[in-house]
Amino acid sequence: MIMFLILAQSYMPLNTHSAVGQWITSHQIHGSIILAYCLITWFAIGILFEVASYIFRKAEWSLLRATLTHYALTCLGFIPLATLSGWFPLRLTFYLELVIEFSFIYLLVWVFSYWKMKKDIEQLNQELKHL
Repeated sequence: MIMFLILAQSYMPLNTHSAVGQWITSHQIHGSIILAYCLITWFAIGILFEVASYIFRKAEWSLLRATLTHYALTCLGFIPLATLSGWFPLRLTFYLELVIEFSFIYLLVWVFSYWKMKKDIEQLNQELKHL
């Protein structure tokens, strides 16, 4: 924070073309306050993904229920927080594309993880049969 007080005029930790960036720029908020704001939103994003990781540790939940809950929490939590962080423009088409891309990538990762988990389980079952 002390270094930021010195560099406040030359460093902007968020996109000045985003809605938040435009609002902050138009109100001439001091750089140290902008940094504090960004640190809080970035911290919230980290907490979101940390909390979301616990979903898969609930043994009584099915894989489908855990996956859908994790997807909803990360998608519906990350997009507003990233917008508040000044990472995204405030355009409906952008958010529609973002949700489609997020969903597609999430599906790819899930399919790969499912395939790997299935192979691991099959291998363990084979080892158990040979005991």
